Amino acid sequence: MKNRRSRPESDRETIVDRVLTHYRLDTESFRARMPDVAEALDSMFPPHRLSRTPFGLTENERSHRELTLRNLLSDLRRGDISTGDATRTLEQCAVLAEDDSLGLEVDRRTLLQLLRLFLGKPVGRITTATTISATDDTNVKAARHISLLRGIILDLTTDMRLVSITINPSRIKGRQRIMRFVAMLKPSSNSSTQRDNSDSETDNHATS
Repeated sequence: MKNRRSRPESDRETIVDRVLTHYRLDTESFRARMPDVAEALDSMFPPHRLSRTPFGLTENERSHRELTLRNLLSDLRRGDISTGDATRTLEQCAVLAEDDSLGLEVDRRTLLQLLRLFLGKPVGRITTATTISATDDTNVKAARHISLLRGIILDLTTDMRLVSITINPSRIKGRQRIMRFVAMLKPSSNSSTQRDNSDSETDNHATS
């Protein structure tokens, strides 16, 4: 039997993420509207050490998001993840990437798995530049654009909710050509060739 986290637990994590994001994006306005909640957040996530990045997560906020991401990635490895959870995982990746704290475990293969779940098909099957919506609400507008992989851009709101994903196959193919060229420059001995083939197949740099 799979040890899946309960839906209420997953929903609570989503709510906390949303509240924290709103709080950090507009602290003074949030404090004016909900002073009690702001005070509680100050005690839970003290802003004593902000990161140097524009997104400015505190250590506790970063830890919370990293834990949420690890739980979602565990679900992914077990094959126990929904399309909605894949969307949440991509959102968490985007926030941590903006904070310059996205872990190395989120490699290219992992991101392609998440994108496949979101799209319902492999990225490689998309042959023309396209934008795939993540919401039915036409009033939601993207304010941030984050590229986790070459040729693939996540379009997000100011509070880092995924609005759509823009895919440019020509840029993806450009990366593949670069990787083939790099492989040609490597030593040509049998052992090296075998190693190079393995490297190119499992290239793991998430931001390439």
